[in-house]
Amino acid sequence: MTNNSKVIFETSKGQTQFYSKVCFTFLVFMFLGGFVAKAQITWTGGAAGNWNVASNWDSGTIPGATDQVIIANATVNLGGSNITVGSINFNGVTLNNGSFNTNSTSLISYIRNKSTINVPIHLTSNTIVLFDNTFNAQVTLNKAGSANVWVGTNSGKNIFNENVYINGLSGASGAMYLGLGGGDTFVKDLFIDNQSSASFYLASTSGATQFGGNISLSGNNGAIAFGVIGGSAQLAAGKTISEGTTGLTGTTVYLSGMNIPTNLTLDAPQSAIYLGSRFNFNGYYYENGSQFQGTVNVTANTIIAY
Repeated sequence: MTNNSKVIFETSKGQTQFYSKVCFTFLVFMFLGGFVAKAQITWTGGAAGNWNVASNWDSGTIPGATDQVIIANATVNLGGSNITVGSINFNGVTLNNGSFNTNSTSLISYIRNKSTINVPIHLTSNTIVLFDNTFNAQVTLNKAGSANVWVGTNSGKNIFNENVYINGLSGASGAMYLGLGGGDTFVKDLFIDNQSSASFYLASTSGATQFGGNISLSGNNGAIAFGVIGGSAQLAAGKTISEGTTGLTGTTVYLSGMNIPTNLTLDAPQSAIYLGSRFNFNGYYYENGSQFQGTVNVTANTIIAY
């Protein structure tokens, strides 16, 4: 009986040690697995190649939904896929054949230096910097974080050949700029909806921004500002600036440095509307009036005209 008890005890101890190791290994795996890696992956596929080929990337793997992707001076075929990554840094990149998305509240996305985007692109990022590019399909820009990229960063000189949608997502703050370091060209309609405390600056500084389509504004917070840092803008003949489907219910709107050849009608009883402005930006005052060539019919909580 004693010997049998001894054997049973030793076997139980061994099982206990075994199960302890298994449980420890399982807990370590679960702990590490709780953190989703955000790898930085760089294109190594040369001047032209397919996105969906693992050997075209320095990691030896195709970028995933949380990865930070860097591509310079390359034409990339998306292979008809709908691609999603965490963030992008594109310099001189051409995208073809598919659609493209980013999805991060913490990372900044950049498209710069004569990139040509021939696919619908939907960027959700902390903030977004676009400079000297051509977009030949629909563009959606969602500001989702608190970043405010300004000093030393240009974000302008873009040509948008299809509709553009700019959104401030709930909880976002900081700022996003266009027309910074050169005017942008919007060939078709522009829709801005600010449901955040963020500020969106368009036609920001030097170079005239051209609006070839209608401009639709809506939002419940933050600011939508045209020309307040000394830039200028031209609205095409026959095109209008109006409230979007959700209305202006708290977003402050600045219409500065703009030439508006048509009637302006805005019904925004909960918002402040500035028709031209003396604007304090980073401690500097900018006085930038607008030209209204038609009838101005604006209802707002506050109306300021310079």
